[in-house]
Amino acid sequence: MGSNGPIIVVILMFFVFYFMVLRPQKKAQRAKKEMLAMLKKGDEIITIGGLMGTIRKLGDDWVELEIANRTRVFVKRWAVGSLVSEEEDEDEYDDDVDDDDETDEVVEVEAADVESEADDTAETDDADEPAASESTEDAAVEAADEDTSAS
Repeated sequence: MGSNGPIIVVILMFFVFYFMVLRPQKKAQRAKKEMLAMLKKGDEIITIGGLMGTIRKLGDDWVELEIANRTRVFVKRWAVGSLVSEEEDEDEYDDDVDDDDETDEVVEVEAADVESEADDTAETDDADEPAASESTEDAAVEAADEDTSAS
């Protein structure tokens, strides 16, 4: 019985691999094949390349998409990635609008923080610099300016 242990482990690994990888993959392929067979004129789709459009004509292995007003492209049927339902489309739009508003507020706050930090840094730098750190040329120019203004 001890010599059959490795064989049992290999068989168990095969079953685990089958149920974790192969079976879900076949199920997804079957679902995509059904979706491609159910396509009809007027469906809104997204291609695997990211084009979004409305089906205007169908062929055996191609689909004509209208991606903008009077702009149509042909794609292979296998390039159709998914159907877009009206509910999903509206939800995505609502999420995008909400995200943009929040992003604008964050950017404005961050810009104000950066400006106030820059002002604080400038004030700190001016106060920290000793007068002795100026170069001799700068001191000579300032002295000349003072002499000219005094005269």
